[in-house]
Amino acid sequence: MGVRISPPVQVSCCGSTKSTTSQIGDIMSKLTNYFRETTEEMRYKVTWPSFEELQKSAGLVLIGSLVFAAVVGIMDIIFKTGLEAFYNSFR
Repeated sequence: MGVRISPPVQVSCCGSTKSTTSQIGDIMSKLTNYFRETTEEMRYKVTWPSFEELQKSAGLVLIGSLVFAAVVGIMDIIFKTGLEAFYNSFR
């Protein structure tokens, strides 16, 4: 009689009849291609700011954050004082 070897498992996803091994190979190929293209784009196509531009931008972000924090803090004090006055008016 002999030994019967079954064919590779066929996975039908979205109408595809590729074997699991070839699907994994396709995924790995796409992933490798994605990283290769991303690296190429980051090296050659992106215009990176100079160190001076980065310092200016960081300074603006710092100043903007401090102003925003001050405004929120002042609003907090105003609301706290107003609500305390409102609640104390009912005592």
